[in-house]
Amino acid sequence: MKYAYSPDTLEFIPVVEPSDWMGTTDVAPPAYDAATAGCFWRGTSWEIVQSAPPDTKTPRIAAIDAEILALESKSHRPVRDALAALAGQVPVNPLDSAKIEQISTAIAALRTERKGLTG
Repeated sequence: MKYAYSPDTLEFIPVVEPSDWMGTTDVAPPAYDAATAGCFWRGTSWEIVQSAPPDTKTPRIAAIDAEILALESKSHRPVRDALAALAGQVPVNPLDSAKIEQISTAIAALRTERKGLTG
């Protein structure tokens, strides 16, 4: 029986009949859990490589970046309101200094958390 692998990545391809483009070997791959590992042909034998644990930092970093962006947008509102006033427009719901300070504190906390995740 022929066992197939990708000629590019050398990863085992579980097929009954290998295609012409696939690499093949007569050496049977060992049993492994494809959900937690990969099986790779190394020229004379198969190697089982455990998958890396899921990255839990990247999604949180992206969420922090989105929160910071949203908060910074709110904190720039006084500038927009001032420009609107100069243009003769009435600003809607102007922010007071306490709210601006609250936003600044939240941004600083998020930046500290992000720095802790990225090192």
